[in-house]
Amino acid sequence: MSTSKAIKAAYTLLEKHKIKSAPVPIQKIAKLEKLNVIPYDFSTNVSGALIVENDIATIGVNPFENTKRKRFTIAHEMGHFILHSNRSNSLFVDNTTFLNSELHFRNEVSSQGEDKKEIEANAFAAALLMPKFLVEKELKIISKSSKSYNDELIVKQLAKKFVVSVVAMTFRLANLGIRG
Repeated sequence: MSTSKAIKAAYTLLEKHKIKSAPVPIQKIAKLEKLNVIPYDFSTNVSGALIVENDIATIGVNPFENTKRKRFTIAHEMGHFILHSNRSNSLFVDNTTFLNSELHFRNEVSSQGEDKKEIEANAFAAALLMPKFLVEKELKIISKSSKSYNDELIVKQLAKKFVVSVVAMTFRLANLGIRG
């Protein structure tokens, strides 16, 4: 699997569910994909987890995270389900992966964003929540509405529209090669 395949998988999902405007309804997509999303009180260092047991998938989301973080977590865990899960018995916890009774703790590589599965799940989540065609569409609308916006204000407005963090939108714009 590669990030380009992860992005393609996200776009396929958007097309399947006929998503044509921002913000992407991530909870609705999860439900339509038969992914249960539940609040779960994790430790402070865990945003979410994907548990797959006997073909039943559940995404646990830390209820103490902000809405933007929860949306990204749901999309990220959905990425693990679509890209990495064997759909039988798997557990993905934030950057920690548990498969077939083998627990892999977060290490220096995964925390630096160098873990292949984490990179792919992040690429999937970014493409799902901030698809290029919608980012470009909203950027045109914002650009037409005011000539006085600077890059920082445009990024903030896009982040608000897509219900993602400014940091997530900044990375997405950079990865797309788009400037405000």
